[in-house]
Amino acid sequence: MGLVSGQALAQSTTVTGTVTDASTKEPLVGVNVKVKDKVVGTVTDLSGKFSLKVNAAPPFTLQISIVGYQGQEVEITDGKTTVDVAMQEQTVLGQEVVVSASRVEESVLKSPVSVERMDILQVRETPAANFSNRLPPGGSTPTATCAWCR
Repeated sequence: MGLVSGQALAQSTTVTGTVTDASTKEPLVGVNVKVKDKVVGTVTDLSGKFSLKVNAAPPFTLQISIVGYQGQEVEITDGKTTVDVAMQEQTVLGQEVVVSASRVEESVLKSPVSVERMDILQVRETPAANFSNRLPPGGSTPTATCAWCR
């Protein structure tokens, strides 16, 4: 009654290791170490070391990744529970990102006609009889007139 085979119990494996930069041999901090196709993982500490307990018997694969380095996969087999990984730097080229700022609304910038912005003081101080006359010669003709300029 209640006999349980040792093989029926879940086996666990603890994998330990160190992750370093391949060119400088410096330890890498915050490297992701996870079991492939599982939600089990950890990150390296300040010394580039990690320890990961997996509730499965080998073989399984570790995925090792960090931004700026080429990801690696390491096969864990019976008898191989210590892993030392040297990560190769990798240039990540993405699409160009343009950051800009303006005090003009985006919808005004996309207007099919030229738009001149004026505050109320500029409008009142113009010597022209109406807003259209204030524009420079050869300038665009506004599509609306200023109601308070008359």
